[in-house]
Amino acid sequence: MFMSTPAVPLSIRELRTGDWPGVWAVLEPVFRAGETYALARDISEAEARSFWVGAPNEVFVAVAEAPTRIVGTYF
Repeated sequence: MFMSTPAVPLSIRELRTGDWPGVWAVLEPVFRAGETYALARDISEAEARSFWVGAPNEVFVAVAEAPTRIVGTYF
């Protein structure tokens, strides 16, 4: 069954100071599932942050409006 939802404006931008909590909220379930990245499922938040935003990565986020929240990330 497909249920349509109202369109929510989405923007893509570079990671900013203060974005990490929203990025972690997106990444943590993915890392814990252990199906996408070759990382320990019990990776700490600090280790995950170092992996994701550490050099040489250039990190971007997808931001949904109303309410404003990070809904995706990539590097």
